[in-house]
Amino acid sequence: GFLMFTVSTGTAPNIKPLLAFKPTALFWLSTCLVSAIATSLHNRHVEDLLERRVALLGLQRQIREKEEHAGRAQSHQKVEETINIAKEAQEDRKKEVSKYSSIFMQMQRLSRNLAPDELFQTIWEILKHSMDALEGQIYVLNDNKLQAVQQFKIPEVKEGFDPTMACAEAMTRSPEVVAKEDWQHPEIPVGPDAPRIFQFLVDKKRNLFFEDMKRDKMLEQLSAKNPIPVAFCFPLVDAKTGTVKGLVNVSKVKSPVIDDEIRKMVRAVADVSAMAMTHWEALEAERGKKLELKKLFSTLVSPAIVQQLMDNPGLAEPRRQKITVVFVDLRGFTNISEANSPAVVVELLA
Repeated sequence: GFLMFTVSTGTAPNIKPLLAFKPTALFWLSTCLVSAIATSLHNRHVEDLLERRVALLGLQRQIREKEEHAGRAQSHQKVEETINIAKEAQEDRKKEVSKYSSIFMQMQRLSRNLAPDELFQTIWEILKHSMDALEGQIYVLNDNKLQAVQQFKIPEVKEGFDPTMACAEAMTRSPEVVAKEDWQHPEIPVGPDAPRIFQFLVDKKRNLFFEDMKRDKMLEQLSAKNPIPVAFCFPLVDAKTGTVKGLVNVSKVKSPVIDDEIRKMVRAVADVSAMAMTHWEALEAERGKKLELKKLFSTLVSPAIVQQLMDNPGLAEPRRQKITVVFVDLRGFTNISEANSPAVVVELLA
């Protein structure tokens, strides 16, 4: 620092000054130099503070901008996540709608007069869409034996898959229908000597799910003795007679967990399938009677009368009725028949 002071006294003659100082040009020059240096240092300090302040403000602005950008990005990300969730929910809803629409269409098909192959294919389509079945078998019960009538398996997509060949195969049969030579266990005996889960279902006439077997040790032991795995199985029971006509077994599914709604639906499918099979058997029996009538009367009466009997089988039932009978004899027919060949006789009669 630089300290400069001047001490002076009054002008009284008898008093001397304590300190006499006379400023020079060097003094004033030094003073100006020191003042300039101090001013320069002060200005530089102020400028430095201002620059730091400006830098701090710029940093704060950048922080705010980054926070706002991060907030916008986060908000945009949340919006995208919400949109994706909504899209996934919409896709799931479309899948569910398509799934249940297909199930109801197939259930409607069960009410028609379906041949056995069509009936079994319809049952499989329902099981495939409702419970994600991968493999299944359908058996009919004859003389204490379960005889396979159809087996299904969803094929795995292999490398080198040719869609043209798949279309050609689909024209002949469903690619999910297993060829008869590839059937596993085409015949399974049932009865007291065959303690299997299938025998249990035939006796108890109840539906069985995989979860039920896991909760019951006895069912689990019977399932272990079964020649085919059981994920779900239901018997085809005639509602009128109470007899078991067959079994529908699902041996492999994507997930063994089935919700209550699907359980109820599958139980309904079991009942409707048994009714459809009974109805088809009744139709086949009636069709057999008609064919027998046609074969019997076609050699005796005209085709018009045979057609009337086919349209109304009740006409063939015995009954009393007034009729007119005409007997016709051809003069000399015996001699003509003996003298000519059968072809000539038939031509004469025509």
